[in-house]
Amino acid sequence: MIFVTVAVTDENGILCADKTPHVKFSLHGKSLKLLAADGGDPTSVKPFCLPESTLFSGKAVVYLQSTGIAGETVLRAESDGLESAEIKLNTIK
Repeated sequence: MIFVTVAVTDENGILCADKTPHVKFSLHGKSLKLLAADGGDPTSVKPFCLPESTLFSGKAVVYLQSTGIAGETVLRAESDGLESAEIKLNTIK
């Protein structure tokens, strides 16, 4: 299991805890699968298994699992009004 923390930061890398954008996540590659995404809002009733989340206090967590295939997978985060971001994750057998 891999836990990736997603955060909205300003140009200096400071967390923008007042931001609560809706973020969509996508995977490109075959070594990982996206299990869930969650902003941690205790009042949310959104299902965890969707590849999207509304950030809570500027953060969310994406839950990934290995498929058993070695290789590189890219996790991408996109939200209207924000710069998209991605991270490359490598798995080995």
